[in-house]
Amino acid sequence: MNRYQFEDLISEYIENELSLSKRKEFEAYLEMHPDAKNLVESITKTREEMNSFPIRKVFPGFNKRLTAKI
Repeated sequence: MNRYQFEDLISEYIENELSLSKRKEFEAYLEMHPDAKNLVESITKTREEMNSFPIRKVFPGFNKRLTAKI
């Protein structure tokens, strides 16, 4: 696996969507590349933090007004 292949699979790895063989290949890459392991850990932490934010409801018509301004 090269760096580009690794980067393409990060989301699938974090979301546990890789096949067993791809997951093993991905984890072998992580063991050989500490910087890649740090990247996955950082992305995982960021996702967890973002998922902990409260969900806010917006007023009716918000999306329409936002789209009109863009």
